[in-house]
This record gives sequence, structure tokens and C-alpha cells, in this order.
Amino acid sequence: RELPSSAPQAPRRNVHVAPPPPPQPQQKSSKTRVGGMLAQLNERLTGERAGADPDQEITIHLTEELSLQESLDRLGYTVNVPAESGHRPLHQWNRNYRVSTRSDAVPEGWFHSSGGNTYRVLGQQGMLARHTAFGLARSDGNRHDLLAPAGSGQGMWLSTSIGKTASETFSGRVRLYTDVKDPYDSFGSGVYFTTESDNPERSTRVLVLPALTGGEWVDEGNNTGHWQGGESDGAYLFCWEDWTDHDFQDVIVRARGIVPAGR
Repeated sequence: RELPSSAPQAPRRNVHVAPPPPPQPQQKSSKTRVGGMLAQLNERLTGERAGADPDQEITIHLTEELSLQESLDRLGYTVNVPAESGHRPLHQWNRNYRVSTRSDAVPEGWFHSSGGNTYRVLGQQGMLARHTAFGLARSDGNRHDLLAPAGSGQGMWLSTSIGKTASETFSGRVRLYTDVKDPYDSFGSGVYFTTESDNPERSTRVLVLPALTGGEWVDEGNNTGHWQGGESDGAYLFCWEDWTDHDFQDVIVRARGIVPAGR
């Protein structure tokens, strides 16, 4: 869904995809380490090979959109993305990719900071990503853009290293928001908060997930399963929806130093 851009595109490399291993005897339940699963890139991905450790540099240039679960898996996170949000199923761009039967999502709403916090954009797959600002709104209503725009003109990508970064030091309660500006007047502009009550039609525009790593995937069959045993370093993943396709991967921001404070 990326709109044409005059910005030069980053060079891409072909990725060799190894043939699948011979079939194994079917088991009722099995555990697969994240490293082996994330190494299996398909022909829809070009760029660096995905790894299992978000602390390593991972950059994947996309030719098609991915589901949020697949996007976070490729980035090395072992977190369960809910199958639905706001009583609507999340859009699955690749219906052959696995779906988690569990959810690690935390309530969106207000967040609390007691000092320094940092932010990094981990990916963009929305056609308005490069026209989307990301920022904080304090309890007095004042908004402060941290990343404007949050996205770039480099097409669709996932990366632990090339995204924009920002830092802020404050204490108190805060909402996070995206400010989407549609210069083409095709989808609509708007400011969308982590607090549903402040959004048009009280809609959910973000999924918030702990940045869990090091877990194991438990296969439940029929392309379903769940991550278990992941550990958190205290950071959270803010996965934003820009308009109506309900995929929540248009802009993904990693935030460290703020914690949920309730609705």
C-alpha cells in the first residue's frame, strides 16, 4: 500500500530461499526455537536475513505487506499478537502464516514516565507512514511531536537499526498519538491516541505489546500456536493502525521508559 515516492529506493539484494526440509512425523504439540523459524524467509522478502535477536541489526525490505504477527516475528520478538481487536479480526495479509491463539497485549490508554525514555521506529507498511507524526500528549492536553514524520520515503521495511529515534525526559502521565496527514485526500487525516475515548467513534488505533524475546513457539496445528517463555526488558511495542484495514502494522514504534498507567 506504499504510495509512489520520488525518493531513491534503498538497494535490494536477492535472498536465497533454501528448499523446505523433508516432512517430519506429525506430533500433537511441538516447540520450535525462534531462530529456526525466523531464518525461513520467503520470496516476498528482500534484504538482510532476519535473525532471532532484536539486539542484532535486522533490516528487511518488503515487497508485500505482512501481518503484525509475522512482522514482529521477523524482527526477533516472541510475543503473541491477538487475533482480533475491537471485536474485529486483525487482517492477515499472508493467510498461510501462523496465528497465535493467545494475546500478550496490554491495555492501551494512559502511560507513566518517571524519567528518561527512548523511542525507535521499527517498521512502516502504511501508505501514509511518511506523512505520520508520532508524539506525546500530556494530561493538560498539550501535544509534542517526537518524530515528524515517523516514517521515511524508503518504501516498506522492518528494521532494528534504520528507523528514526527520539528521546524525552519527563515525569507524569501521558498519552501517545499519531498525527496522520493525507496530502492526497484519499483516506483522511486525523490524530489518533492510545486513549480510545479521544478517537473518532472511540476506535482502537494501536495495539500495545511487551517487547518479549527469547521465547519458544508451541505448535498447536492448523497454522496456530503460541509463544511462551519470552522475557521483557521493560520496553513496549506500539503498533499503529492508520485507517481502515485493521492490520496494526502501518507504523511500529518501540518505547522504553514508559509503562501502562491504566485507562
